Amino acid sequence: MNEESKDGSARPVVSVVIITYRHARYIRRCIEGALDQRARFPIEIVIGEDESDDGTREICQEMAAAHPDRIRLVLNRRTDVVHVDGRPRGTNNLVKAIAAARGEFVALCEGDDFFTDPQKVAKQVAYLRANPDCAGCFHEAALVDERGVVTQAEFFKPQVAAVKEKYDRRDCITELLSKYATCSLMFRRAAFGEPPGWYMRRSCDFFLDLAITAHGKLGFIDENMAAYRRHGGGVWSSQPRAMQYLEVITRFRMLLVEPEFYPQYREELMAQLKSFENCLALNDEVGEAHQRLAAEEQKVRQLIVERDRMMQMLKKQHAIIESFNKSRSR
Repeated sequence: MNEESKDGSARPVVSVVIITYRHARYIRRCIEGALDQRARFPIEIVIGEDESDDGTREICQEMAAAHPDRIRLVLNRRTDVVHVDGRPRGTNNLVKAIAAARGEFVALCEGDDFFTDPQKVAKQVAYLRANPDCAGCFHEAALVDERGVVTQAEFFKPQVAAVKEKYDRRDCITELLSKYATCSLMFRRAAFGEPPGWYMRRSCDFFLDLAITAHGKLGFIDENMAAYRRHGGGVWSSQPRAMQYLEVITRFRMLLVEPEFYPQYREELMAQLKSFENCLALNDEVGEAHQRLAAEEQKVRQLIVERDRMMQMLKKQHAIIESFNKSRSR
């Protein structure tokens, strides 16, 4: 028997929380994937829209008007956006949208991704009810390009040495590192009540995993049920590799001063910190090598130009000498 909300409607079991900003090209497909979900329980869709200037908000409003019983909007202002290192983040958007969720479970999806299996939500709810030791679960997803064409059939499994059925908090630090697609995540709403301070200071998928696994494990469902879109406008994928390494290093350094993680996970955090610092150093060395090679190539090109110039001068001098010799022989 379903509980009722204050307005008399059945309380949703699942809240599909869609976070979007400047996704006008993709948001309709994202919302349609959520609307296509089929289950024997109520599902609501909560869309957090961060005042886009490309028409995203208007599309969300249009679809909410067409499905007022299923879609609720959380419309934010850009003046409320949280900035980290001078760059805007979707922290406020995500936290407000989850706070507005009424479901027992929350299924996340960013506005440029989409669900591909209409039973996705139902399967994840069944898994979590059958596994009370799990606070959340995720599944495999395909990687698609900006046109929605599959470029990689499986996104998660190729990134890990060995797949586990369940990941605890330590595993999230040492192995998982949020390598799965966000659009595959579902968690118990109670596992993300008041966001920890360390999450609010530098929100990211990795920190969300750590917040959730404070209440239980993350389970893995080996089924492909969503599509993660990688495109030039992606906040993370569009960053240079060196910047990604620096961001990850900063996250580990933050956790090392948090009593919730230090000293319990000191060894794991230090090992990961050293690993990513080595990756950054190697990245810098490769970059320097490329710069040196480019400089040498430029020198070679200059030498070739100088050689060609000298050859032209020699040809002209040779022609003058030949002309002079011919004039003397006459």
